[in-house]
Amino acid sequence: MWSCGVIAYILLCGYEPFDGPNQDVSEVYKKILKVDYKFDPKVWSKISENAKDFIARLLQKDPRKRLSVDAALRHPWVTGIAAKGDNLIETQEKIREFNARRKLKGAAGSVCCLLQELQG
Repeated sequence: MWSCGVIAYILLCGYEPFDGPNQDVSEVYKKILKVDYKFDPKVWSKISENAKDFIARLLQKDPRKRLSVDAALRHPWVTGIAAKGDNLIETQEKIREFNARRKLKGAAGSVCCLLQELQG
């Protein structure tokens, strides 16, 4: 269910909840262990409170406090009971941005590996 929360976060805003600019893997892991994520108002102001609540209930450190599968499927954001507005176009754009960043990270990693091989 934790992973569902991470995926929902990425799908709605286009970036990972625990990642940040210029952070190495150890810093990301520290943020994950502390459950240190934010709903940046620049991005999240147009996303419903129900969506944020759904994510917050999934990204609980204590698995006993995390939504179960059944509870997640009954959540107002999932059922659409509390749906307001249509931000599907913005969500699709965020997914495109996420994929572009992911590809850039992969390409940068490949270049670094190649340079290391050439130097070695």
